[in-house]
Amino acid sequence: MVSIVIDCSHEYNFIGAFKEPNEWHSSIYFRGSPYEDLIHRFNTLIEQACISHNDIECFYLPCNPGSKLGIRLCEILANSIRILNHKNPKIFFYNGLYMTALALRKSKKSNNEKEYLITENGRFKWNCLVIDKKLKNFPEVIIKIDDELAQLKSKIYYMQQIKSWGLPKINHEIINYDPGLFLSDLYSFKDLYKDQLSIQKTINQYAKWHK
Repeated sequence: MVSIVIDCSHEYNFIGAFKEPNEWHSSIYFRGSPYEDLIHRFNTLIEQACISHNDIECFYLPCNPGSKLGIRLCEILANSIRILNHKNPKIFFYNGLYMTALALRKSKKSNNEKEYLITENGRFKWNCLVIDKKLKNFPEVIIKIDDELAQLKSKIYYMQQIKSWGLPKINHEIINYDPGLFLSDLYSFKDLYKDQLSIQKTINQYAKWHK
């Protein structure tokens, strides 16, 4: 049986198939609108991996942050494949900010007592994920506005969204979003924080909802 990752939440789209924790069975990166290209790329992945829809045991999809259209398309495709699959594969959702922070810490790129991975949360707002020893089981996201970022005294890593309003006005190191680095953590997904849907919540609101 094989697990499938579909992630169109950021600039580079990614789909991958894995059976073991150390190597992708097959994977594809591509740029551009997933709306036009995702199904074709998925079929290419299936052919390259020499698998059928009925070999798929589960899907891993992003829930946040990133392009809402891209995230919805991932779920639409996964649910469509489930209809064709007699075994009704499960769908698990992961938070890309959290998974990127885990990959950072695992690579020893982030190994200080406390650091931060930040990304946009609307205009002039930032989600700041604390990278420390509690990250795996107790992820903590702090929401800051532009002027408050300077309060973060530790090293800052910045993961840019497709829709951005400029770089953060503090010293930072840019980190590319890459689901290809999530493999070992996805394989042991049951050992991670259980409710990744709740880790990061947008605080954007439409004015008409509050008139």
